[in-house]
Amino acid sequence: MRWPGESGKDKKRFIELLIRFAPNTKQISIPLLVENLYKEKHDSIADILVKRYFGSLFDFNGVIDTGGEIEFGLLGDLNSHQIDQTENEIIKLLSVNHDFEQKTSKIIKLIRSSSYASIFYTDFRCGLIHTYSPNKRATSIGYFAKDRNSVIYTNLQDKDSGQPKRQIYFPYEYVRRITREAINNAFDDWDNWDEPTSYMNAEVWIEPDPKPWWIEDFSIAK
Repeated sequence: MRWPGESGKDKKRFIELLIRFAPNTKQISIPLLVENLYKEKHDSIADILVKRYFGSLFDFNGVIDTGGEIEFGLLGDLNSHQIDQTENEIIKLLSVNHDFEQKTSKIIKLIRSSSYASIFYTDFRCGLIHTYSPNKRATSIGYFAKDRNSVIYTNLQDKDSGQPKRQIYFPYEYVRRITREAINNAFDDWDNWDEPTSYMNAEVWIEPDPKPWWIEDFSIAK
């Protein structure tokens, strides 16, 4: 009802609703951001994050180098509280890197696509709707999750490469919490509007599309 209109903006308004009314979903997934940076050949920037938050690529991948064979390590789940950061903290860390200065908008695009809100849409919501299971970056497996009100990373073997990979897991309790938070805050926001509202006419709740949408804004937040 807030931003109605043509197809093609479902993802943008879904993410916009989450980041406005469930602020925790603006948090950035460090494991998935690192994965995206390596995939897009921004190795020097990815290396900074790996060194700062994991120490080494072995720790990032959750494996142990035994001197000949590679074995899975860190078999327990990694809690997002241990690793994930705000966009501002990440930009502050990367801002001294020359490659970041040269490619700021491209890196911020990858940062925002690695937010919980974006991942929740592309890998959780779309996966469940179209294939009845999470997409490749997410998993339905969270055996060791203790804090089920937070995002978790499960150490699994990638089906395509056979390599260890940290996949994001959204516990049901977390999904329920942010869904309720977003809905309740959105309705509270509507209740606080100054204009007289008629609950028989949903048009009173329409507002112009954001310019730009958060997921398409690649400038550094002030």
